[in-house]
Amino acid sequence: MSDKRKAFVALLLLLNDKEKNSKKSRSIWVKNIYKRRKEKGSYENLIKELALEDSENYRRYLRMDTTTFLNIVESIKHLISNNINSFRPDVISPEEKVAITLRFLATGDSYQSIKFAFRVSPPEISFIISQVCDAIYSVLGPQHLKVPTTQSEWQVIATQFNELWNFPNCIGALDGKHVLI
Repeated sequence: MSDKRKAFVALLLLLNDKEKNSKKSRSIWVKNIYKRRKEKGSYENLIKELALEDSENYRRYLRMDTTTFLNIVESIKHLISNNINSFRPDVISPEEKVAITLRFLATGDSYQSIKFAFRVSPPEISFIISQVCDAIYSVLGPQHLKVPTTQSEWQVIATQFNELWNFPNCIGALDGKHVLI
């Protein structure tokens, strides 16, 4: 290869390296709204205050009392806990994860609405809700959710709904939650 060609190839490689290194790095890793979660978020302020002072509104907010809430947290904590370390000292606690999930399930609020209340990013909210629902189902499902296994068991349920509520062909209901099908 001639000297001019070598110089040209070296120049191209140098420019390519410079272009790679000049890519804009993130200026903000965590938005300020999320940094103030511990001081201003709903869990640390509103929910803890309601638990101490106003059990009726606590029940309205999360659709359960504090004892039930703490029992759920205790039973699934091992599945939803993150290790707190020096890199991420502000890890979301299992209690806060359950509160976020219950608020979502109780209201059907959007991730954007929950983001502002709890000061947690929508992608993290999505992960939390999935993680907590999976944990609740795997731990509490076998104890509390008996799913019919035969056609006759399903038929009995449908008949009972029709007799009690005049609602034919219904095979189940969830209290307080409208599910779009």
